[in-house]
Amino acid sequence: MILFLGSPLGQTPKLNNSGDDIWLYDNQNKIIDYIAYGSGSEVNTPPSSLLNLWDNTYQSSLVGVSAGQSISLTPNGQDTNTSACWEASTSGNAKTRCPNYLPTINTDATASRITSVGKNNNGVAPKLLLVKRITRINNQDLTDIVDGRSDVAITAANYVPEPYASDDNDTKWPASYLRGLINGGTVKPGDELEYTIYFLSKGPSDATNVKFCDLVPTNTTFIPTAFNGSTPRDGGLAGADQGIALAIGSSSPTVYLSNVEDADRGRFYAANEVAPSYCGANTNGAVVVNITRSPDLPNLVKDFYGFVRFRTKVK
Repeated sequence: MILFLGSPLGQTPKLNNSGDDIWLYDNQNKIIDYIAYGSGSEVNTPPSSLLNLWDNTYQSSLVGVSAGQSISLTPNGQDTNTSACWEASTSGNAKTRCPNYLPTINTDATASRITSVGKNNNGVAPKLLLVKRITRINNQDLTDIVDGRSDVAITAANYVPEPYASDDNDTKWPASYLRGLINGGTVKPGDELEYTIYFLSKGPSDATNVKFCDLVPTNTTFIPTAFNGSTPRDGGLAGADQGIALAIGSSSPTVYLSNVEDADRGRFYAANEVAPSYCGANTNGAVVVNITRSPDLPNLVKDFYGFVRFRTKVK
């Protein structure tokens, strides 16, 4: 939804610059939505709070825009009935107050207008690239740099299906960062395999509420003590086993996570245990990490990188 203030269309404005409201009704004359901005006599008594149509906490900030500049809803185009998620288009004013904020944009060809009438007024959702490698077999670290490709036989050691084959070619990955093999070759029961899942924030906006889940590969079991004794910890329960490593902007782990539900960012879910829905079917175990966390890492800015790492034993 977009509201114009001032006189952007060469006509007498229908809304008051200093404050006004809009009531939306269905075909049975029942109110279904409401928005207000600013203050003054043009702002009527709002609908009953029992209808949960509007939270006016930031209503007074939705004024002072330039003539021809619209007021826009920000969070993925979804009306959350709160003034926190409205802003003057392209201003970024709602960034610090609106959950899952996406920037509003200007697609109007007329220089005197700032809006995107008839189009989704939200910026492109942030994207995260993920690249998975086997980085250790038993006690041998693997330093190979392998280019994943889709134009090779599916049995090839570097085969990766589309649309993921080019993810390891992004120029924003640090040089030689993506070490490890795509296919570890022949292994036998009792062998230990280390999996590293690298991530890169592609933007264009900051990635928030980043939650990671990787299912433990079939025919292997998660090693819960893989990083016991490693420091620093992440605020988890003292004495708890550590089976997960996290790197933030580094080529080496920057923090080690416990496997249990506690104050740190990691958790391991045993096979068939109820895991977060974004994991899918948990038939052999799931490694879950909340990569972002306030106040130390509330979002991943564009080009931010890191990895999650865990180890398994071949059955």
